[in-house]
Amino acid sequence: MEGVIVLVIIAWLIPKLINAVKKAGKSGKQAQSASRPAAAPRQTPSVQMNRPAPAMKRQTPGVAHSAHRDFSAPDAPCIVCEQTGEDHFQRDKARRLAQLDDWLKIGLIDRNEYRVMRDRYERGI
Repeated sequence: MEGVIVLVIIAWLIPKLINAVKKAGKSGKQAQSASRPAAAPRQTPSVQMNRPAPAMKRQTPGVAHSAHRDFSAPDAPCIVCEQTGEDHFQRDKARRLAQLDDWLKIGLIDRNEYRVMRDRYERGI
């Protein structure tokens, strides 16, 4: 019983002692900083306000209208195509057509819609 009381008193005293030490350290730092001369305040960087804002770059009319662009060939050469001889566009077209066939089989689309979409995929529209 006496040991529990001693532990409670120690647990109560330790935070009090820590706070007292912290306060003593702060007051010592304040005394040191008060003895030093004050440093000059930092200068705010100035910005030239009479500069014109940069104009936005305009795209050329041929590039701006994506409806007129030709998407049948990639803009940059594909390294995979050059090394393996694989044509990504033909592979994608085959996948789309196979997917269309599956949709027709499971009944997601009817025959008329299938014919229209297959025609579009084959023509590349």
